[in-house]
Amino acid sequence: FTMMDTGSLHRNYTFHKNELTGLKPGQKYNYHVGNAVDGWSGTYTFRTVDSGKLEQTYYLYGDLGTKNDRAIGLLTEGVTKADGTADEITATIHVGDFAYDLFTDNGTR
Repeated sequence: FTMMDTGSLHRNYTFHKNELTGLKPGQKYNYHVGNAVDGWSGTYTFRTVDSGKLEQTYYLYGDLGTKNDRAIGLLTEGVTKADGTADEITATIHVGDFAYDLFTDNGTR
């Protein structure tokens, strides 16, 4: 869906939603978003959870912040092990505050 901000430029923001079905366990999938008129994003990759994997790690967070960006450090610290390698994260879920102050500054912040 598309949302128009209330600033003087009335910028449009497009949000994409998709439901994936028929995915197989432990497989790697590539995707991109966009359309033929406005263009396409780069290619992104994700891997489905292996059906035999018992331990799973989920990161759940909200309000990443544009001024108080402590969440980034905590997320990074949380996935990095003492030996410098990273934990395998099953999924990351962002639960809020995707946009900031769309009313002022013409939605540019």
